[in-house]
Amino acid sequence: TGIHWRPLNSTKKKNIKRAMRKSMNPLTVSMNLRLKAAQERFDRQVVLASYIVAQLELFTNMCKGRSYNCIRWLETKYSFDMLLNIATNKLLPSKLTGAAIGFVEALYVDRFPQMPYGGAPCLPEKLWVYEDKEEGPRRSATPILKTALTLKSEEAFPAFFLPALSSAHGDSNPVLSHPDHFKFFLLRSYCNEALRSFGTAGRIIHEQGDFNQFGMAAIQGQNALLQYGFQSTHVKLKDMCGPNAMLLDGRSDLDSMGRVFNPPTARYNQGGTEYEIVTKLKVALIQTFNDVADLRANFRLGQLLHIFKSKANGWMNVERKARRKSFNWSGKESEGAIGSPEAQYVLQSTPAAVQQLYDDFEAMFPGGSGEAAELDLTALCEKPDMDTALVDALMYDDDKLMASALQLLESTYTQRRRLKHALQEVFLLENPFLPIYGDIHVLRSHLTEVMYLVRTSSVWGVKSRISGPFGDEQFGSIMSILDRIHAFIYYEEGMVDKWEEDKDKKNYNGWFKETGLDGVTFESNKLWSLDVAGKWASRLVPGA
Repeated sequence: TGIHWRPLNSTKKKNIKRAMRKSMNPLTVSMNLRLKAAQERFDRQVVLASYIVAQLELFTNMCKGRSYNCIRWLETKYSFDMLLNIATNKLLPSKLTGAAIGFVEALYVDRFPQMPYGGAPCLPEKLWVYEDKEEGPRRSATPILKTALTLKSEEAFPAFFLPALSSAHGDSNPVLSHPDHFKFFLLRSYCNEALRSFGTAGRIIHEQGDFNQFGMAAIQGQNALLQYGFQSTHVKLKDMCGPNAMLLDGRSDLDSMGRVFNPPTARYNQGGTEYEIVTKLKVALIQTFNDVADLRANFRLGQLLHIFKSKANGWMNVERKARRKSFNWSGKESEGAIGSPEAQYVLQSTPAAVQQLYDDFEAMFPGGSGEAAELDLTALCEKPDMDTALVDALMYDDDKLMASALQLLESTYTQRRRLKHALQEVFLLENPFLPIYGDIHVLRSHLTEVMYLVRTSSVWGVKSRISGPFGDEQFGSIMSILDRIHAFIYYEEGMVDKWEEDKDKKNYNGWFKETGLDGVTFESNKLWSLDVAGKWASRLVPGA
């Protein structure tokens, strides 16, 4: 065949015999068996961990969107302490700890009484109160122009707090009744620390897909805490933004452990599942910075309104005709109110006052001397080349990442325009007084409560094995709130501005009777005595 075998020399023969004797050595056989058993045990642990991850992801999806039936049942089985212990256990796989963080967010963070932006409908806030002479603890999240805002002020940013007017106040469940923004201190600290030590010295390693998924869960948990007012101090914002900016900068990314991208542009269009996880992670990071920009705009708006109040007080002392516009439900302007010719003359006739306003306005922005200038992202992140990192993010072959980076760049270079636009949309109440409700704080607590009751209607409005019996108390509460809102909307000057609760309604002794098209009559004495829809009919249907 043309194949010639070279005879083995004596050295090779000895090596083969030594290897054969070694393979038959009882110690070697025992070691091989132990290694095989360890590998099988590890494979079984991987299967078990995958099963637990699948369970946690299922429960997370069940609770998302504030599904209170699922939340009510699952919180009795999975305590906050247990889930946080899983998330912080460094001996567990990163995919499992990331799933635990996501479950904590869905089960305990994204739920009542937490509200986005600390209870504000949007940021910057549109409704402000000029002056409230009542002393005591805050009664709602409605911002009041008291003293000048500073970065150390308790009211510098919309932070979570539980007012006494909330139905969750004093609840036996500590998840509901905790009063301040230290509620999720452990979760916040862990997410921040996890991102600070992420990958290699705070750098993303593209090859580590499971670990990057854990990073995604930590960023999403961090962002949820930010939106619900648990990161709302200057110190907390700096603690969060620094590590996040380092992770966003793709120039420090690694292809694998200890290996950089060659060429560096290879990270832009790498493709594959790991690449998709990295781009999603960067999108989540940019979303966090966008939320910080919202807080920054709200702080500057509050400072500007405080400046206006201080200047207006001075103008009123100079010229009595330039007094504030009185609260008038008829919509008629008071004589000498701000907006009248007399007041406009005083406000615009002093060049020094106009220059001072301009200087105060400019001091809020990057390069200025005001405290608001410290809220620029380059200062919060302590990263002068933050814009360069965003330009680098534009180069990735991912549409969502490109759009997010452009949005943040636009927000960075249009800060003055945004503040000017927000100022034009402000509703400034002279005082918190409102007819029917007494003050704005009660109205705001009722709106929060009615949103909660509507979203939990699957709990109290359905009789089933899961949700239990009908909730007559919740039904009575929501109808009482809607009845009061109805009276407030249609209030006219001269009407009685006090609200008196109907005792029959409060005791849920209403009566209802209706005959359907098929002639069947339905009757109940456990419903509302006066249907709100019936009260609206006279307003909505002519002649009703």
